Amino acid sequence: MEGRVKNSLQNIIIYSIVGAIVAYTFPKIEIIGEFKTGTLWIVAFLIAGEVTMLITGKKHVKALISSLGVPFFFYFSPLPLPRTEVSLLALGAILSFISPKLPERIAFLVRGAGIALVLYYLSAFLPQLSPMLKLGATFTLVGYSLATLEAFNILGGEVFRQNAVGISLIGLLLGIYFITIPGIPPLVEFLIRISSLILALGFSAYVASQIPSQRKDIEGIPKEVKSELEELAKDEFIERAEDILKSFVLEGRKERIIAYIALNAAKAGIGEEALEEIIGPIVNYSKKRYSIFAPKWWINRMEKREVEKRKKIVDEVMRRLDRYA
Repeated sequence: MEGRVKNSLQNIIIYSIVGAIVAYTFPKIEIIGEFKTGTLWIVAFLIAGEVTMLITGKKHVKALISSLGVPFFFYFSPLPLPRTEVSLLALGAILSFISPKLPERIAFLVRGAGIALVLYYLSAFLPQLSPMLKLGATFTLVGYSLATLEAFNILGGEVFRQNAVGISLIGLLLGIYFITIPGIPPLVEFLIRISSLILALGFSAYVASQIPSQRKDIEGIPKEVKSELEELAKDEFIERAEDILKSFVLEGRKERIIAYIALNAAKAGIGEEALEEIIGPIVNYSKKRYSIFAPKWWINRMEKREVEKRKKIVDEVMRRLDRYA
């Protein structure tokens, strides 16, 4: 607590000094004088971020607020660019960049808004691709909004979170159909449009296939365990217990740990029924699978949760082993 307050106060003082220097020196230098207002907006939001950190203690809120000065910088910039479009494009890029650091319940909403802003206002600079970019922005908003509803448990499952990127791509592919590029032969234009529709249909079918069906727990010991048993039996001293444990906790490989427990349980004279009860949590565990369209930042977050889940499974198995030992 004290360290956080100290760091934030130090940063506020530093940013305030920087702001004073900018306000005093920029007007005196012709080349950068017109950037004074935009730069002061950046400094102001950096200070606001530190104040928020002092009040809430939440780093993700600080990061979000601190970065909002960038769109204002571009809005007040003297650069010969459409100010509104550039500032909102910058806002979209900032939201997309910051979103993985936010809590999952709002991360998808912020990410979707950011990507949609980038696509929509990019169309101002690429008018020929405008139909594709705008339709992509629309699909992005819809897909990430549905993913947000899943994060809030309003919708069940993970279909939209798993395929958020794919839904955006479907919108972009459908948008290609409405693009008209002068000078392209009619046959080539027809092939491009048909190809975009076929790809969009294929991606849609893939997303639809991700809708989960009811799945029963795995019963019995997997066949892969037999080969592991044979390999472990060759190791007279069983010196790889730590590696085997790590392979399950970190990678989700359950065959080796099941084989290891089964082999040692047999040596200890533990019966078949007791063994089934001991290894049940591991046998019934299924490693989480991800869609090819799942956002990488979300996969990383989910994998951290899976590691914690597997740690708890190991703890439960250890408790059962102690009971029968």
